[in-house]
Amino acid sequence: MSDESDSHWKLMFPSEYLAAADFRGKDVTLTIKSVTVEDLPLAGTSDKERRPVVRFHESPKRFVMNKTNAKSIAKLHGNITSRWTGKRVSLYPTMTKFGRESVECIRVREQLPPAKGAS
Repeated sequence: MSDESDSHWKLMFPSEYLAAADFRGKDVTLTIKSVTVEDLPLAGTSDKERRPVVRFHESPKRFVMNKTNAKSIAKLHGNITSRWTGKRVSLYPTMTKFGRESVECIRVREQLPPAKGAS
């Protein structure tokens, strides 16, 4: 584990949601615990937005899904989200365009991760 002096600045502001910085440049394979739809606050407002949220067995942080990531998981595990429970996915940090800016994001690898314990 790295110390705070060489951590991404975003890690200095803890969140209950997964962010690209949490991955420290590496793929992470996690097991889906649940998929729900939740009312999440919109940044800078008092409004809320309904968004799909994935919880994992290996992490206390929640993963707010976008359509791109939902489609990637569906390609791996089918369209019925209740059947995703117990399935594994590999997430990785990358960059995407958001308006004119490139921003950090999380994506789902579109191939099944190796079985637990396999190398």
